[in-house]
This record gives sequence, C-alpha cells and structure tokens, in this order.
Amino acid sequence: MAANQTIIKAAGQRYASVPTDYSGYIQGLTHITTALVEKKKLLSKKQAEVNKLMEGAETDITPWGSMIKSYIDQSEDDVATKTSTVKKLKEGTLKLEENQSKLGTLLNPKGPGLSNSVDAITANWMYSYANGDFDQSFYIAQPVYDENNVQIGTDQIEFNMNMAPDMRPGKNFSPLVVGPEGTPIDMDEFENLLNVPQKGDEVSVTKLLREFPSSTGVKEYRDQSSPSDKTFNDVKDEYLTQIEEIFTYGAKNAQDERVSGDNVMKSFMFDGSFMVDGEKQTFVKWYLNKPKLIPEELQEMYNETFRENFQEMSGEDEELLLNMLAQDIMKYDPNIKEDLMEYINAKLEHNRLK
Repeated sequence: MAANQTIIKAAGQRYASVPTDYSGYIQGLTHITTALVEKKKLLSKKQAEVNKLMEGAETDITPWGSMIKSYIDQSEDDVATKTSTVKKLKEGTLKLEENQSKLGTLLNPKGPGLSNSVDAITANWMYSYANGDFDQSFYIAQPVYDENNVQIGTDQIEFNMNMAPDMRPGKNFSPLVVGPEGTPIDMDEFENLLNVPQKGDEVSVTKLLREFPSSTGVKEYRDQSSPSDKTFNDVKDEYLTQIEEIFTYGAKNAQDERVSGDNVMKSFMFDGSFMVDGEKQTFVKWYLNKPKLIPEELQEMYNETFRENFQEMSGEDEELLLNMLAQDIMKYDPNIKEDLMEYINAKLEHNRLK
C-alpha cells in the first residue's frame, strides 16, 4: 500500500501548522526549490572554490594556535599525553581536509553530480559550505617583537575560517564545522553526511533492465521458439533476484566505485530513467502518479502553484520540485520498497507484451 492522505498531512506539518491546509506545504516546496536552484547556480560560478576543496585545501589553525598551546602547556598531563593530544589535533585537521576534498568531488560540475535523492537540507548545506557561507572572520592579537626579542606591542591579524577546535575534555581540539541544522558537527558526522548517492550509482540496475529484452529466454519467448510463460517467468525471476541482491549488497557505479545497496536503490529511484514512447520515465514520476497516492486537493494546489510560479522552469528544476515532493511522501510510506519492486516488475513485464 502506498502513501495515503494521512501521510501527506504528516509531511505537510513541516510547513503548515494545520495538517489539512496544504498551502504552507506547497509554498515551502516552491521556496526551497528556488533557493536551491540559486545556490547551485552560484556554486557553478565558483569552480576555483570547488577545485580548492577537491585538492584538499590545507586548514589553517593559526588563529587558534596560541589558545591551544596555552591549554596544552598549562595542562597537568605528562609529556606523552600532551604529545598524543598534538598528534590527534593534527589527525583531526587532516580528517577535515579529507572530508572537504570528498565534498569538492561530490559537487564537481565535471563529475556525475549529487543524486536527485539527496534531501534539500543536506544539499543546501553542501552548496553553502562550498560557497564559503560558513566562513567566519577572527581577529587574533599577535605579539610584535623588536630586534632584541622584546615585545613592543601587538597586531590584530584577521583569519577567515570555517572551523573551530572542540575545547571539550577528551576531544583533543578536533575540528568542528557548521552542520546542516546550523549546529556544530564533528568530523565523523561530517563524513557520514557525505555518504550520499551520486548520479550513476544506479547503473548496475538500469543496465540489467535494459539488457533484459535481449536476454536469451526473453528472445526465445517472443520469437515463439520457446513460447511457454515459464520461459519468460524464469528469466524475469532471475533478473528480479539479481536486482534484490544489488539493493542488499551493493554494486559498482558508473565510476567503477563500490557503493552500498541503499545508495544504489536511492539513486535508481530518483536518477534511473528510461525512454517510454518518447518520454522520459523515472520511478518518481511513476510513483507520484499512483492512484490515490496524493489527495486531490493537494494535487490541484500543486498544479496551480506550478503554473503560477514555474512556467519557465527548466526540466532539471521541475524535476527538483517533484523529487522533494516524492522524498517527503516516501518518508512516511512504510512500503516504499514494495512500490519500487512493483515498478521494476512492471518494466520487466512490459517485454512480455512485445
């Protein structure tokens, strides 16, 4: 069973205080779409910034150097512990650089790009981070010495950074950065946020679906050399089993990188496309057109808002809006995997009719 009206109401509460009033929900989707489109366009003009991230931009911890040194020097820890703390500080800084490099690779315009399954909050955070929206200016007093090494004053030095050391006990001054919710996150959280699908992660499944019509059993069934339904069903079951295994254990993507089954499945749902009667078909479009999935009043309001605000929207931007609507519904659909396999089965069955 797919999502029903209760599910849509639940999703709508993110934007509207009254569950049955869908206007706030639709307004929220349109505002987020506009903001993401603009953020993405802004980033596309900053290839140098993306390159800097990909190349592993070195993290300058100079603004915090004096304070960290003071903490370590005043600590009652033994030399071995202090040495270990400094080592962990360096390791944390390197981890930040590794995470930033991966972020740059994910956002590289010359790469496959983020999957359409990545939620708006995470995508906005990634674009904002790469755009430098979280950089902050810090003014640090640096001592000035004469030729006799006598301090004669201080200089206010400005540094622009996007991180701060974690000063809590046991955290070893590991870097913290601004997360998607506007609160500090550590490097493990940063790394987890980067474990998102890319376009092309679904290629192993789309390849199987495209190969299916030319498989031996299907060709024999269709040319009547082996007309039994069992011939077709055996091949179909074999392909369904392979796809289920990929969704469970993962596979290699278009870049020949191993990705998790969950990322393959998400990418297939939102990125995998097929031409059907001259029109691009995706699971999302099929899913949103399922009977009774979306209440009529919400569908009408969505259509009206789309006509009023997005007549000149590009196909990619329209897809973004539809994807966000689908993401919200899927969050509350306990049987989304069943819907997905129904879609895949229908695509395979389509070849029985040829």
